[in-house]
Amino acid sequence: MQHLQLGQEVNAKFSWKPLTNNGVTFINNGATHDSGYTPQNFKMIVNNSISGNVVQITYDNLQHSSYGDQKITKIIAIVHDVVKKAQTGNVDFWNNPFNRFWYEEISDITIDYHFYLANGQEVNFDPKLSDAWITAGSLNSGGGRTEAVKLESAGKAYGFYKSSVTAHNGNELYADGSNERNTTESAFGKGIIVPIPQGEWWDNPATGLRSKNAYYGAGVFKVEGKGVSLHYKVYGKPNQWESIWANLDTTMPKSNSGIVTPTIHYHHTNVALGLEINLIS
Repeated sequence: MQHLQLGQEVNAKFSWKPLTNNGVTFINNGATHDSGYTPQNFKMIVNNSISGNVVQITYDNLQHSSYGDQKITKIIAIVHDVVKKAQTGNVDFWNNPFNRFWYEEISDITIDYHFYLANGQEVNFDPKLSDAWITAGSLNSGGGRTEAVKLESAGKAYGFYKSSVTAHNGNELYADGSNERNTTESAFGKGIIVPIPQGEWWDNPATGLRSKNAYYGAGVFKVEGKGVSLHYKVYGKPNQWESIWANLDTTMPKSNSGIVTPTIHYHHTNVALGLEINLIS
């Protein structure tokens, strides 16, 4: 079952600390992508690709996040190893961690998230006690480019039933084919493989992962241990580095109300044992 909840934290206290001055500029309240999310934000302008740590972001005074019966009151995020693909790259962050971040003209960016209880103890996601699932959504693919996210900490990636996004070697989630209406191919030269669901568009910014069709562009990580490290990446043509919305969410996409816990089905074949996660609707 899902025991990790990351809620809307509109009253979060937000601070950030540069960890390098090499090739990066920080602008307080300079976010330009959907900056109406929250009044507090900052923009990171990346002038050169950066190896190592770039900035530490602290989200404090959290009131709507928990793991089991324990309240999560603080998140510390370490941004590191950023690869730009144009003259300059941009990354926007907001004080509400639920709003995640946007990155533009950047092919790779990794963020290590650490979660803390009120007593200052770091949360340890122990699968023997309580499961913790993090959903990666809005993974667009088309026009010669494909968005991906890879779990680099302990845990495992899974795909949702009938999603265009599948789990690949190394716990990486992305769509092999296109999942866009008016584009022809993914970064891997493939068109639509899994049919796009009818009705509400799956990548609706107004409803996010609460949309009944959001599963089509999403996958999920079962995370373990202390800290969650996510490597966000874009595969594709050099001229297709658009603005990317990256998310950190614990909502399970579903076709009805409430969070739905995925059921894991084991399929035996002559070659290997496959894992598939089905949505319960």
